[in-house]
Order: sequence, then structure tokens, then C-alpha cells
Amino acid sequence: MTTVDAEHELAQTARAQGGVFSRAQAHGAGFSRSGVAHRLQRGSWVVVHGRVLAASTTVLGHAGLLWAALLVAGPASVVSHTSAAGVWGLGVRVPAVVELTTTASRTPAVPGALVRRRALADDDVTDVHGMRVTTRRRTALDCLATVPVAEASALLDRCWRAGILTPLQLAQAGRDRRGSTGVQQLRLLADGPHPGQVWFPVERLAGVLRRAGVSGWHLHHEVAPGVVAPLVFPAERLAVLVGDRLPWQRRRDDQLCADLVLAGWAALVLDWHVAAWEPSRAVAVLGRARTAAGRRTRVGP
Repeated sequence: MTTVDAEHELAQTARAQGGVFSRAQAHGAGFSRSGVAHRLQRGSWVVVHGRVLAASTTVLGHAGLLWAALLVAGPASVVSHTSAAGVWGLGVRVPAVVELTTTASRTPAVPGALVRRRALADDDVTDVHGMRVTTRRRTALDCLATVPVAEASALLDRCWRAGILTPLQLAQAGRDRRGSTGVQQLRLLADGPHPGQVWFPVERLAGVLRRAGVSGWHLHHEVAPGVVAPLVFPAERLAVLVGDRLPWQRRRDDQLCADLVLAGWAALVLDWHVAAWEPSRAVAVLGRARTAAGRRTRVGP
């Protein structure tokens, strides 16, 4: 193999890896040890991390940083957590630190990376443009366990809507990860509102109302500019919210209730479990609330 052939092959490898390559890949392309050392000495190549190199003209982007960390960590490692969420476009804030998971018993220090040692099943890992990454479902579960709770709840909402996770899978993850970091947060999320935070219990409630022959309601109705209630009975000016257990969501509901009252609507906060899983009780509570709302003095627009 000529030097030109070796340079061409290595350039293709580097392009597929965000601009980086390992010493082993350089040797595999046909560069000798002395050839690698010569290019480093004259400045044609530079060291990125340890045995990971790049052309001196390369400007490393996010993909290059991911690949560099992976090449240092070794073949038993995969991109995971928030870094994998960035690959999958899950809408999670991606920090500067690369997050990896490895099944190896020992891993070299990886500059600029957080490496977790954890068992991964075969179906937890996939290939994205040649990069080993945790699957979309595994990535979502890892992030739900580790990102701040407000961000986790928003991510869970997106996962429900996109069909990435089911309530059963979330509950099972809480059981499987007993003793692991973040398991309490997973259990809290599993015990909270299901698909779509508000959407799932409200849609369940809508189905209950249909089966019970209750009419006169609308889903996700704008009662005032910028004020949208999950379910409303316009005739009685009654808005129904589904209560959440997470503190930040309770604060959100409190603000919505205040906005509804200012707009002249009565607000009922129905426990999510009642809304989703206790149809008879939900219908009874709504019946009483509608009666009370219909009798009250209307204020506001």
C-alpha cells in the first residue's frame, strides 16, 4: 500500500469519526510507528487524547469529541446518558462532559468524560453511523434517572408522546435498578402521571366521560389568551386539571388555577390516579363540581 493509499483510507476513517482516529487505526491503514511519530513531530497530526489523534487542520465538533472519548475508553464502551440523548435528539441539555457507559472491568482515564461501569444487555446498544450508542429507550431511562427532576419530567412527557417508553417499562426499570443511582427518581416518575403528564390521565378521563355518556366538555381549551386548561365544561365555566406529585408541577398547577380564577372560571384539580384509574369516582367528583360551578356567581369575562 502506498502512502497516498494509506492517507486516503485514514482520511475516510477520520471523516466517519468526526475527524479523529486512533493510533491503531493509523497502523491499520498502513502507517508505521515511525510514520506516525514523524507526522506528530512535524505537526501534521496532533494528539487529541492519549492514543487518539487528528490532523492539525481539524476543528473538532461535538461528534469528534464523542468519538475521541469512545476511542480512548475502548471497544467495551458506548455513548450514553445525556451524550446519547444528544445523538437521538431527545431534547435534553447536553453538557460539555461526554458521558459513556462501559462493561469493561477497567477503563483508562478519559479526559473530559464521565465513564460509568454498568452491565448492558445486547438490546441496550445500537449503532448510529458507526458509533456505539445506547438505544433510544435505554438512553431515555438513563437520563430520567440522572438529570434534574424538572428536566426528567419534561423528557418523560416527550417519551410518552413519541412512544419511546411505556409505563410498564418505566416501572420495570425502577425495579431492575434497585440500589443504583437515580432509582428513587425513576420510581417517583413511575408513580406520577403517565403518558404525556397531563395528556394521559386527561385522555383516560375523556374516555371515561364518553363511556358514561357525559357530554359538554372539550379537551385542551384556551379559556383566555395564553391560558389553556386540559379539560373544560364551557357551560359551567369549569376547568379540570390533573394533579401531579412532583413539586414543580404542583406549582405550575397552582399558577394555572390562579389564572383560571382571574379569567372567571372555576378550577377542579383531580388526582391523576382518580382521573386515570377510578372511572366511577372521577365521574362522581366531576358531577358534583359541575353542579357547584353552575350555581356559583360568575365573575370575569
